[in-house]
Amino acid sequence: MNAPQIVEAVLFASDAPLTPDEIARADEGLDEDQVEEALQMLQAEYDDGQRAFQLVEVAGGYQLL
Repeated sequence: MNAPQIVEAVLFASDAPLTPDEIARADEGLDEDQVEEALQMLQAEYDDGQRAFQLVEVAGGYQLL
């Protein structure tokens, strides 16, 4: 799996907002910079694809809504 897929899976499985640090701890191969980049990529993908859900920055973290 690549970084955006890991980040998306972690966010999808969580019922609460997660910080980039918390997301990075889900996989040994991730660091906060990779998570931030993946979050930006996912945000653009969701916006361009007119998905039924969106990536939202809330309560100091990120959540899929």
